[in-house]
Amino acid sequence: MKQLIFLFTLISVLATSVMARNFTYELTPHIGKNFMDSNYRMGDSTVLGLNFDTFFTDNFGLRVGYDRLLDMEVDESDDATINRFYFNGIARYKVPNYAVTPYVFAGIGHESCEDNDCPSAWFKDIGLGLGLGISCNMKISPEIKVVNRERKCGTDCDNLTDVVATLGATYSFGEPEVIEKVVKVNVPVEKIVTKEVRVPVEVEVPVETCNVPTKFKDRCDNSYYIQVAGAPLCPTCEPKIRDKKLLRKLQSGGYNYHVHGAVTKSGDRVAKVLIGPYQCKRDAYAEICHIKKEFQCDAFIYSKW
Repeated sequence: MKQLIFLFTLISVLATSVMARNFTYELTPHIGKNFMDSNYRMGDSTVLGLNFDTFFTDNFGLRVGYDRLLDMEVDESDDATINRFYFNGIARYKVPNYAVTPYVFAGIGHESCEDNDCPSAWFKDIGLGLGLGISCNMKISPEIKVVNRERKCGTDCDNLTDVVATLGATYSFGEPEVIEKVVKVNVPVEKIVTKEVRVPVEVEVPVETCNVPTKFKDRCDNSYYIQVAGAPLCPTCEPKIRDKKLLRKLQSGGYNYHVHGAVTKSGDRVAKVLIGPYQCKRDAYAEICHIKKEFQCDAFIYSKW
């Protein structure tokens, strides 16, 4: 009966996560050691398991998991195999500019033996871990947690406390919905480069009525671009844009463009789609109205220098 209750809770959590609009999933197979601290005369054992995490925001999510404890000695004679199912809340913090994500988790679960030498029990667990990114979708995840429960053996009770240390390989899949959208990102000037300086002069160019200034300080050093789109990036990702429709339109229109990576004031990495370069600022302004109309976007002038 207890297993059926836990299974129903697990199915409910998975169904809720699938219906969420913005989500990410993480799947983590792991291996480690279970260290027992009790008077129940049960030895330490090897742990094999699998965690499934679903995040509803950047920082908070839910976990369902399974651990299998192998070859646990009972009464210094027989071996037992224990199955653990658990349900946790999880909170994480993504360190800006680093592929490091510390997190904590806590919850409840149920364990049972495959033989009758040890009784089943509900337990509480709490722990912490550290995600170390090695690629856009992969990270190494060492964890340590404490498991506490009470077992009844006849008229005796024993308060069991285990320490479980594991090492896992986490694969992330599913993207927040915002990643698929073209968004405008205000990016500061990344660097100042000493180079040949030409005295700016005020020029006047004919423009359409699309909020383009008629007078501005011009410079002709081949450093001007028109930005038409932007999207956030993970700390280790190569600059890329997932809006395939926009990229196909740029290619079919014969535009000279590239995807450029940059960092915002808040420390977040972004990818920008830039058309150009243009020799002078007035050349970029002469094209921006046409580009705004064709791509239906709030395009603006961007300079790398």
